[in-house]
Amino acid sequence: MTDLAKTANPHTDDTVDRLLDDFDHQSADFAQHWAEVYGKARANQCPVIHSDKYGGFDTVLGYDDVVAAFRDWKTFASERLLDEDGIEMEGGVGIPAHMFRIGFLEMDPPQSINLRRLCNPWFNRNTIDAARPRLGEIMDWAFDNVAERGQCDVVTDLVTPFQCVSIMDLLGIPLEKWPLYKEVVDQEVAQEESSLEGMQWLLADIFDEIERQTTEGGHGLLAVLATSELDGERLDPELVTELILMFLLGGMDTTIATVGLAVRHLHDTPEDRARLQENPDLIESFVEEVLRFYTPSTGMGRTIRTPTTFAGQSYERGDRVYLAIASANRDERAFDRADEFVIDRSPNPHMSFGTGTHHCIGSEFGRSNTQLCLTTLLSRMPDFEVDVAAAHMVTSIPHARSYLTLPISYRPGRSFGPGDNAWPEFKTDPIRPV
Repeated sequence: MTDLAKTANPHTDDTVDRLLDDFDHQSADFAQHWAEVYGKARANQCPVIHSDKYGGFDTVLGYDDVVAAFRDWKTFASERLLDEDGIEMEGGVGIPAHMFRIGFLEMDPPQSINLRRLCNPWFNRNTIDAARPRLGEIMDWAFDNVAERGQCDVVTDLVTPFQCVSIMDLLGIPLEKWPLYKEVVDQEVAQEESSLEGMQWLLADIFDEIERQTTEGGHGLLAVLATSELDGERLDPELVTELILMFLLGGMDTTIATVGLAVRHLHDTPEDRARLQENPDLIESFVEEVLRFYTPSTGMGRTIRTPTTFAGQSYERGDRVYLAIASANRDERAFDRADEFVIDRSPNPHMSFGTGTHHCIGSEFGRSNTQLCLTTLLSRMPDFEVDVAAAHMVTSIPHARSYLTLPISYRPGRSFGPGDNAWPEFKTDPIRPV
């Protein structure tokens, strides 16, 4: 059974046709039928889907076109362009645009490259491999808090505390702040109208932390950026604040979404679960296939910098396009059996982390944490069962396609730590760049 098998239902066919005629990638109906919508458009040889929503934009569907656009920053701008009067256009990587610029995610070379070079050592494979003992302690802390219960929520009780504490530990932000930070991040990712007040508080709190660590020092990336220089000048605290916000937005929800989607897949597909339990070495290819097939981060916006013809369409400066990663990852021309989940798929050149100058800087961190969480779940709760009736996904997918709740039951196990939501008792050193 594949997602596209739903199109056998004539009511679903009607919904898909309506969504194609009045395309809105943020609608509740699209969140339920995204695979069918993209699949039918590709089957009809449509290179793009046009929408009049959010000021008008085209959604690019094909794998080759999405890859080409990601790699061509000179034509497809991530940064916010200025019009002929010097006024900033609607732009950036969100459609609709985010309220604030999101670090070097919404910059282009050379500025984005220079800033990435400061941060890359904290996220490369050697650093993340060396950090596994530290990350393992955080993972064990999260599992110890629920091991004896016999039931918990994968999203709210396990992967959210683990991922939020992990990224804040790497950044060097006091860990007790993670619930407040996560609440604001969720509002911004969902693009809720009420998120402005929370974002203002979050930015001010990050700014205060930067000022404190500039004087007192700290163990994480925040302290390094607070005292770093580019071209002989100290980074502006407001820019450092923006970069930290970028890491919080990118470092929390996508990994949480990936784990939730993977756990639900293992519940629904016992043969894949059995293969993973029999051969734990498959965890790497399994995670890559989750990223391809389910595509937690569904797409990115771009703004046309210079007039161009692309995917059979003509574009002028300022036109907006949405690069549909979720469609590219299901493109039959790029992947054999594209609408099937193949646990040992190889090669698997999915686009879930982008490519080119804007390849996700945290890809190794996300991969490692997803693998660690799933490996620990299969080891400590091997008999878990999802309460499907109580599982709820987001109602729209502006950025991350994820579960809000994913309750599971399991045979109660032993807690090896203090439990009771105590903070991790670290015996390992903080994460440092290698």
